[in-house]
This record gives sequence, structure tokens and C-alpha cells, in this order.
Amino acid sequence: MSLIFRFAALTVLLLCAQPGRTAEIDWLVAPYVWAADTSLDVSINGDPALGATLPFSDLIDKLDSAFMLHVEGTPSSSDIGGFLDILSMTISDTSVTPVGPGGPILGDLDVATKLSMGLYEAGAVLSFGDTSFDKTVLEILLGLRYVDVDQTLNITLPGPVATVIDRRISVSELDLLVGARVTGKFTDRLGYKLRADYANFGTDGTLNLLASVGYTFGQTGLFSIDLGYRHMTMDLSDNLGIGVSSDSEIELSGPTVGFLFRF
Repeated sequence: MSLIFRFAALTVLLLCAQPGRTAEIDWLVAPYVWAADTSLDVSINGDPALGATLPFSDLIDKLDSAFMLHVEGTPSSSDIGGFLDILSMTISDTSVTPVGPGGPILGDLDVATKLSMGLYEAGAVLSFGDTSFDKTVLEILLGLRYVDVDQTLNITLPGPVATVIDRRISVSELDLLVGARVTGKFTDRLGYKLRADYANFGTDGTLNLLASVGYTFGQTGLFSIDLGYRHMTMDLSDNLGIGVSSDSEIELSGPTVGFLFRF
């Protein structure tokens, strides 16, 4: 994660050092909440018998901790800025899946899981087009995404004698991120934002999609609130040793709410 912060700091320093540019930077700071339903699909050695899909439809009950923040900085006379996004959360849940008739005949497959996930992004934003409030702006996103996933699985297999499998899957990967963002205004105070990006290199691929509308308030328009919907899918693989490998697909989808400060 320290690499991400160093990259973000270097980006801002390079922007401020551009010849002929003013050192004044326009900042955007946006703490946000992503109320995502999270599904986790895990297979061990490609065996679907040990796969489990765990929907977290009630996030409040299963969310142990969360921190989400987005920051952008752009020199006032430049079309190139930098961004930093931090998402960290820990979720836990249990799942019981009947096998065959289930119950006393073949028993149930019990899976308890705890997922700690951190997504840390840093990079550059390149703007194209008129940045006036009544114009549509296309922005290109180039950067890095550091993925830190720690997943603990406790699997109790069905049968006359319960067999318990404990697995810890820990994946830390650095991805290259490429994306695009379109922002525009319906009115002076009501606007929209569309973002799509894809990251690959360390993970097996991460797709991130976001659509939101925002309302600006305050006499100087320094504050706004954004309401939207975000969808992300992430594919991970890990070698657990002794001939055991795991493949995980993590999917997060749900509404987002952000409070934006501009200064």
C-alpha cells in the first residue's frame, strides 16, 4: 500500500512542478459509502463441490469495519490531475448448503468465511474538452490499483464423520489500471458521472463500473452530494501449497453515497 501513496505524492509533485503552471491546486475530497451486496465464489483445485457462493444481502449485520475515501488534486491551469482512492472493509458470514436430501441423510455443507479486502488506487486524470459547467468532459484514468485480500474459509464437509477444512487465502497484487470517466451537467446544480475501468497484471482481472448523479449546494458550490450505483468483479487465484490451489471471484454491487468537498 505504501507504493500507492508514494505514487500519488509523486504525481502531485510533478503536476505542481510543471513549467508555467501555478502552484495552486483545486482539491476534491469525498468520503463515501458503498452499500454493496457482496458475493464470493470459491473453488479448491477447481472442484465445484467445495465451491460456495455467499451473498451478503444485509451488509450492516455482516460488516465488521469499513473506510472509504476518494481524493483528487488538479492544478488550476492544467488538464492533468492526480487521484487517490481508498477502500478497506472486513465482512464475515456463514452459509449452510444441503447436499442431496440434506439433513440426517447426507448432511449439510457448512461454510464460514471472513473476507478482509483493501483496494488502493492512485494515478493521473487527463481531461479533454471544455471544463465549463454546462459542458460534457471526457477524462482518461491511468494508474495503479493495489489489491489486498485476506480470506479465511472454514468448511465442514457432510458425512457420517464431520470433516473440517480450514483454509486461509491471502492475495496481494498490484494491477495496472486504465479507464475513462464522463462528467456533465443537467443544470447548474445537477450533474452526472459515468466511469468504467479495467485493471490487470497482478490479479486475473478487475472490472469496475460506476454511474452517479450529483447535486451541488452552498452559495459558492463547494459542496455536493452524489448518489449512484457501482459494480465490481474481481478474479483471484492463489497457490495454497501441497498441491492445493484456489480460485476466487468476488463481486460487489450496490448503491453509493458520497459527500464531496471542493476547495
